[in-house]
Amino acid sequence: MSKKIFYGLCFFCLTSMLVLSLHVGISADDRMQNEYEQHLINYYTTWGADQSACNLPKTKMHYYGGMFEIISGATNRILGFSTPDDVNYHRVRHLYIACFGFLTIFFAGLFVKDIAGWQAGTLAIILLYFSPRFLGHSLMNPKDIPFAAGYMMSIYFIARLLRELPKPDKKTLAGLTIAISIAIGVRAGGILVVAYLGLFLALHFLMQYGFKALWTKPKMVSRYFFNFAIPSFIGFAIALLFWPYTHSHPIDHFMNSIRELSQYGVNLRMVFNGQMTYSQNLPWDYLPRWVFISTPLFFHLGILTFLLFSKNIFANPQKLPILLALLAAVFPFVFVMYNGATLYDGWRHMIFPYCAFIALLAISFHTAYQYLQQWKILQYTFLILLGTAILEPAFFVIKNTSFPHVYFNPLQGGVKGALGQYEMDYWGTSIKQGVDWLEAESLLQTQKGKPIVLASNFHYGLDKYLNGKFGKNQFVTK
Repeated sequence: MSKKIFYGLCFFCLTSMLVLSLHVGISADDRMQNEYEQHLINYYTTWGADQSACNLPKTKMHYYGGMFEIISGATNRILGFSTPDDVNYHRVRHLYIACFGFLTIFFAGLFVKDIAGWQAGTLAIILLYFSPRFLGHSLMNPKDIPFAAGYMMSIYFIARLLRELPKPDKKTLAGLTIAISIAIGVRAGGILVVAYLGLFLALHFLMQYGFKALWTKPKMVSRYFFNFAIPSFIGFAIALLFWPYTHSHPIDHFMNSIRELSQYGVNLRMVFNGQMTYSQNLPWDYLPRWVFISTPLFFHLGILTFLLFSKNIFANPQKLPILLALLAAVFPFVFVMYNGATLYDGWRHMIFPYCAFIALLAISFHTAYQYLQQWKILQYTFLILLGTAILEPAFFVIKNTSFPHVYFNPLQGGVKGALGQYEMDYWGTSIKQGVDWLEAESLLQTQKGKPIVLASNFHYGLDKYLNGKFGKNQFVTK
């Protein structure tokens, strides 16, 4: 029964996310994303003769892998949506983003299921789906969501590999290869999952055989090495196939991408804690404060539960996969804060470790629930707290299906408490609803020869919706 509920919930997540993605507006970043997508398709359709995808100095998009853009761009070409001027072009992209968002949820659930059972896996799916910021980005963010999918898939297959050692199933190796290719094929930082793989293979070997085995068991050492090398090198090679910038100098250009993106040169002006600040001059508390006020309360409850029940959690026989989830969740946050990396748009760049956090917290909640069985009152109280913490963001998602990414939790007083203090719809996706409202109010009726002038900070989306509805030359967007 628990298994049926798990897969039934997965079906609901996939179908609802696909439907919701069609109602989310064009984002501010779509302009440069679509430009990169067009250059990538031209590169491959001309067999490399068109090199424009290899050098985009204004947007620096060539430092990103092109896997997502090539998939969505090729689909658009096949369907006949050849340019971004067609609104359907963006809908295809949103559908693919929703698919990657679902993959993130699905593999987070499978990871937790393998450690704590079907009920815990189902809880992980619920927690991630009702994380409004994650769900909102899963409907329109072509950078962070595909990367999160590759990251979470990698965590799942590494954990599975550790359980199957020393002779893992070929399907596991194949799955890990695909996961690594997706992570690196979207962003150079995906190499992090290769580091995780090497570290945990080494830990597993030392725990099983000890240091002496490094020279007394050469066959076993070589077996572990091949379990690392095969998915890592093949996954890396597949990723580079989708990345024209790396084709001329694979290693040099890949390393250059890591350097460039770790200190991204954009310097955006933002509202943070009621003050105007710039992305290259952020206060130390920018990331922790954003996480504190814009994650659901079950995230805070989960952190507390993990700390209180950590001894019981690590009493689980599968210590290494749990440790893997902990590292995958905590390390990126610590690394980014320690290095002072450029951040903007809240914590969207940290969606990938957040997903690992949710997996870890689902295990923590399940462990606490099992432990509290001996005290029924405490167990029921715990369930009520968790249920209430889930319902609050769930209601927000239901009421704001087109832009759940603007969520703020009750600690900040919700959206009303954050208004004027923090960035809201930094993607500009609400332009779609704005145009729909103007049309419904009959405010877009043009007079002959007199185009209407509309001004917006997000003129790209505004232009696409107006031209798509009424044809060109009837409006001037600024």
